[in-house]
Amino acid sequence: MHLPSVFFAIPTPALRLWAWLLLGALCLSQAPAEAGEVHAFNGNKVKGCQLDGNAYTCGNLPSTAWDDSMAIANGYSVHIKSSVSPGWDYGVSMSGSARLTSGGSINLNGINPAKISISGGSFDAAGEFTLTKPIRVTANVTAGSMTLGGEAGFQITGNMVSKGALSVATSAIVNGSVSGVQVTVGSSVKISGSLNATGAVSIGSSSSIGAGVTGASITADSSVTVTGNLASPGAVSIGSSSIVTGAVSGSEVTTNSSVKIGGSLTSAGRVTIGSSSSVGSDVTGTAITLDASVTITGAVKASDVLTVGSHSSIRGPISGTTSITLNSPSTIVGTVTSKGPITIGSHANIDGAISGTVVTTSSPVTLKGNIVATSRFTLASGSTVNGDITSPEIDMYAASSVVTGKVTAAKYLTMGHAVRINGDVDTGQLKLEASDAIVNGNAAVDFATLYWHGRVSEKIFCKKGTRPGYCDCVDNQSDYPVNTANGPRCESPKPVGGTFSHFLIKHDGNDVATCSTKDVKVSACANDDCSQKLATSTRVIMQPGGASANFIGSGTVQVSSARKGVNKLSLTLDGGATQFRCRNTKNNSSSCDVNFTGDVGFQIKVPNHKAGNWVTAELQALKSNGTECKPAFVNVTKPVQYTCSHGEPKSGTMPVMLARTLGTNPANPVELMCSATKLVLWDTAFDGNAKAQIGLTYTDAGKVALNAKTDEISGAVTFVAAPDHFDIVTPSPLRAGLDFDVKLTARNAGGATTPNFNKAGYPTTANATRTTVSMPCTKGALAPVTTEFTDGKATVAANYSEAGSINLRADLQDFLGTEVDTVSTTGKNEPEPCTTSTVGPFVPMYFQVELNDTARIVQQDGKDLTFYYSREPIPLKITAMNAKGQPTTNYPAVYGSDHAFTLSAVDTEGTPFTDDFGTLAGTLAASDFVAGIATWTSSTKSPQATFQFGNARTTPTPIRLRVANKAATGILPAGHDITSSGEKAHEKAQPEIRSGRLRIATLFGRAGSTLDLPVTAEYWSGKSWLFNNRDDFTILPAVAIAQTSHAHANGNGAKPKTQVLSDLKLEGGKAKLPVQGDTAGWIDIAFNLGAGAGTGQDQSCLKSHPQTSFANLHWLQSLSGCTDPSGRATFGIFAPESRRIIHMREVFN
Repeated sequence: MHLPSVFFAIPTPALRLWAWLLLGALCLSQAPAEAGEVHAFNGNKVKGCQLDGNAYTCGNLPSTAWDDSMAIANGYSVHIKSSVSPGWDYGVSMSGSARLTSGGSINLNGINPAKISISGGSFDAAGEFTLTKPIRVTANVTAGSMTLGGEAGFQITGNMVSKGALSVATSAIVNGSVSGVQVTVGSSVKISGSLNATGAVSIGSSSSIGAGVTGASITADSSVTVTGNLASPGAVSIGSSSIVTGAVSGSEVTTNSSVKIGGSLTSAGRVTIGSSSSVGSDVTGTAITLDASVTITGAVKASDVLTVGSHSSIRGPISGTTSITLNSPSTIVGTVTSKGPITIGSHANIDGAISGTVVTTSSPVTLKGNIVATSRFTLASGSTVNGDITSPEIDMYAASSVVTGKVTAAKYLTMGHAVRINGDVDTGQLKLEASDAIVNGNAAVDFATLYWHGRVSEKIFCKKGTRPGYCDCVDNQSDYPVNTANGPRCESPKPVGGTFSHFLIKHDGNDVATCSTKDVKVSACANDDCSQKLATSTRVIMQPGGASANFIGSGTVQVSSARKGVNKLSLTLDGGATQFRCRNTKNNSSSCDVNFTGDVGFQIKVPNHKAGNWVTAELQALKSNGTECKPAFVNVTKPVQYTCSHGEPKSGTMPVMLARTLGTNPANPVELMCSATKLVLWDTAFDGNAKAQIGLTYTDAGKVALNAKTDEISGAVTFVAAPDHFDIVTPSPLRAGLDFDVKLTARNAGGATTPNFNKAGYPTTANATRTTVSMPCTKGALAPVTTEFTDGKATVAANYSEAGSINLRADLQDFLGTEVDTVSTTGKNEPEPCTTSTVGPFVPMYFQVELNDTARIVQQDGKDLTFYYSREPIPLKITAMNAKGQPTTNYPAVYGSDHAFTLSAVDTEGTPFTDDFGTLAGTLAASDFVAGIATWTSSTKSPQATFQFGNARTTPTPIRLRVANKAATGILPAGHDITSSGEKAHEKAQPEIRSGRLRIATLFGRAGSTLDLPVTAEYWSGKSWLFNNRDDFTILPAVAIAQTSHAHANGNGAKPKTQVLSDLKLEGGKAKLPVQGDTAGWIDIAFNLGAGAGTGQDQSCLKSHPQTSFANLHWLQSLSGCTDPSGRATFGIFAPESRRIIHMREVFN
C-alpha cells in the first residue's frame, strides 16, 4: 500500500487518530451480512436433486451462495455425481445413518472446521476422500483412496476402508479399524481397531494400533505399540522400543533395539532381533541373529545359522541347523542342537544337552547336560561340565576345568594342566598334560601318556591287554611309579556284563590243623586266564566246611574239616554245581588239595571292627573224632602263643593290642607286632566248651591274621579293621562356588593316623579306600566327591555354591566287603549332623551391580544410551554372586547380616573420580537383600546411588557404579571382603551422568485462546545448554505447578481464570503446558522442583505465587539464582508500538 508523503509529516498521535477514523469508515461502508441457504436432505425437495424414497441424486453440490450449507438427516443418502469440494464457508452436517457418496472425490479440507458437524453416518467416494483439518468426526468412510489428518486435533470415529492408498497423518486419531491397498500411518497416530492392507504398511513412530496388523509388508518405526498380532507374507521391520503384544510373522523379520514381542516370532526367512529386545514365545526362521541382551522365553529354531548376542538369555531349547554361535556371556535354559559347529562364548551358562559337529567353548563356561560332538569338542580353561561328553576328539585346555560325568573319545582325549574329570574315561589315546591332570575314575584306553603328576585314580584298562602287574599301554612320565598309590595301575579290559567262564580258587598250599579254619580266595572269572572278573554279585558255598560268601569279582571264604588228611577244595554256585579251577600259589600248580594235619585245632573268631575299638576274640580248641570236631581243652588252662601277620597291606607299623580282660577299655593291654617275629605267650583258660576269650583291637586299618598255637594245637583267622573316624579339615574362610580342598585323615579310636588305610595296599580290591565327601544338609549345592587315601590321608576338591557355613560328611562304606562303615561329620555326630556348622564361612565371590530401572535403560545400535541427571537417584540391583556367576541365595540370611556397604563411582576404566569432579552418595543395607539380591523398591529407596558433579557445567560423563562390603562395627576379617571391582562385567551399571535443568517458555496470545507453553529439558554439553531429546521419563506432577493470575491495568479489573492442569510428561525431552486465558491479563507459571514432603514455596523469580507440592525433581533445578523455572502466558496484551522494538529474543545461560 502506498501512503502519500504527507502522512509522514503528521505527528504520531494525529496519525493514530486518522487510522482509527479510516477503519470506522470502512466498517460503515460494508453491507449487512446475510446467512446462506441450508439445503436440507430430510425428505423435502432440494433444488438440482432428485429424490427416490430416501435417496437423493444430485449432479453437483447444491449451492446458491458462498455460505450455503447442506444437512443430511438420519436415514437419508445423498449421491453427488461429480466431485465434492466445498468452500471455506460452506457447511456440512450429518447424523445417525446419513450417507454422502460421490462419483468423484470428496474433499472437505476447504471447509472451515467450525462449519462441519458430522456426528454419524458414512462417506463413499469413487475417488479420493480427504479430511485433514483439526476436527472431530463420527462416520465410516469408504473411498478409492484416502488422506486423513495433518493438523493437530484431528479425530475420526468409524471404520476406514480404502480401495487404494490410505494415509493417516501425524497425531491423528482413528477410533475404528483401517484397511486399504497400501496404508501409511504417520507418527503419534492412534488407531483403536485393526490395520489391514493388501499392500505395504508403514507405521510412524510413537503410534499405537488397538488390534492386529496385516500387510504385504510391514514397517513400524520406533516406539510403536500393536495390541494384537503383526502378520505379513512379506518383510516385517519393527523399530526400537516398540511393543507387539501378540505374535509376529513374515517372510523376513527385523527388529531394532528394546522391542517387546509378547507372542511368538515366525519367519520364512531371516530373523534379526535388536539389542535389549524380548520375545515371549518361540522364535523360528532360517538364519536367526539375536543382538546383545535379548531375552527369549521359548524355543529358538533356525534352519540355517543361529547367532546369539552377548548377555542374551533364552529360556527354551535352541537349534541352528548350519551352525550356532553363542557370544559371551549368554544363558540357555534348554538344549543346544546343531548339525554343524557350535561356538560357545566365555561365561556362557547352558542348562541342557549340547549336540553338534564341532563344539568349541571360550573360557570359562558352565555346561549342565550331556555333550555330543560328532567331530571334535574343545573345553576352555576354568570351565565346569556336569554331564557326559562324547566326541571322537576332545581337548580340555589348561587350567582348572572340572568335568563330572563319563567322557568318551573314540580317537583321543587331551587334558591340560589341573583339569579334572570326576568319572570314567573311554578313549583311544589319552594324554594327561603336566601337571596335575586327574581322572577320578577308571580309564579304558588304547594308549595313555601321563605327564608330570598326571593321575588316573582307579584302574587303567588296556583295551589291547597288558601283562599282570604291568602297564603295557601307558607311557608313564607322571613321576608316580606303576602300581603305587598315585601311579597307574593297569588291567586288561573289565567285562561289561555276565559272561561267565569259571571260578578260580586260590590257596597257599600250606597244611592246616584239623578242625581249624583256612582262608582261600575265590574269583568269578569272565575269561580263561581270569584276568577279567565278573562284574555281578556272586554267592558261593565252599567245601570243606560249608561256609558261604557273597562278593563281586573276588572274595575270601574259609574252609575247615574234621577229617584228617587231604581234602579237595570245591564250591557250588548258590547250591548248584558249577565250573571251578584251583591254583596253589605255593608251587603254582592247579592242585585243589589241602592237607589237614593232626587231630586237634583252634577255631578262632575275631569280629571285624574299627581301629582302636576293643572286641572279644574267641578261641575254641576242637578235636576230631574222624567225622566231627569236639571240644579238646575242657576246663583247663594252657599256655598259648599268639602271633599275627599282615594280609592287606602286606606290612605295617601299628600293633594289634591284646588284653586278658574284656571291655571297651581293658587294663594292661600288650602290643603284638605283626611285622616282627614277636609273640605273646599267655596262660589261657578254656571253659567247659573248650572256649577262651581275650580282648583284641587292631590300631591300624586293613586285613590281619591272628595265629594261636600251643605245643599240641594251632589255628589262625583273618579279620578286618576299618578306620574309626575321619578328621575333616578345610581352610577358612572360603569362597562360594570356588573349589576348596578337603583334607581327610583316617584315624583310630585313640586319634592316631591309620597309615595302612592306603589304596596301594589293596591291589586286589578296587576302590578299597574310596570315601565320599558330601554335605548332609544345609541349603545349597555341593556335589558329592570321592577320593582314595595314601598313608591314611587324602585331599579332595569340593565346591559349595552358597554363602554361609556347612557341615561335611566323610563316608566309607563296606570296607573290604566286611559291612563295616566309617562315617564322620564336621558338626555334631550322627544322627544330627547339622546342629553345628563348622566348614566355612563361604563368602560370596563378588557383587554384581546393575541398574534396576527398565524404563530408563536404553540401547541403540549396540550402544548404551542410558543416562541419569547429576543429583538424580539411580535405582540399583545388587546381587551377591558365587564364582560360577550364580546368586548366593543364603546371603545374608545365613552369612552377611552384620555387613555394611560402601557405594562408589569410577570412570569406565576403573579409576576413581576426585572429590572436586564429583561425589557419590548411596544407600544399601543388608536388610535390602532377599535371597542374595538387593532390589530397589519405591518404599525403601534402597539400594540406590546419587552422583553429583562438583561443577554443574561438566561434560556428560559415563560412570561405573561399584559396591563393597565392610564391617558394620569394627574391622572386617581377612578374606571376608566382597566387591564388584574384580571384573568390568561385574559392574553393569554404567550410566552417563548429565547436568540438567528444566525450562518453560513465555508466550503471547489473544484473550480466550489456549497457549501451549513449551517445556523442555536441557543438559550441559561442555560448551552450552542443549536440548535433551533423550528425556522420555520426567513427569512433572500438576500439584507442583503454581499459577498466579494478573489483570491488565487498562482492563476491567478481571483476571484470567486459572485452569486445572494435568501431570506433564516429557517425550523426546519436551512437552506442552496448555494455559487458557478467558480475558486480558497474564498467568505466571512456576514449577516447584524441590525435594520434600507436603507443600512449600518454589524458588522461582516470581514475586508472588502460591505454595505448591514439591515435585522432587531437584536435579532439574538450577544451582544458583532462581533455582526453579518460571514462565508467563499473556492474553490480549500487546506491546505498544511506541517502544519501537525491532528484535527481541530470550537467551538462557
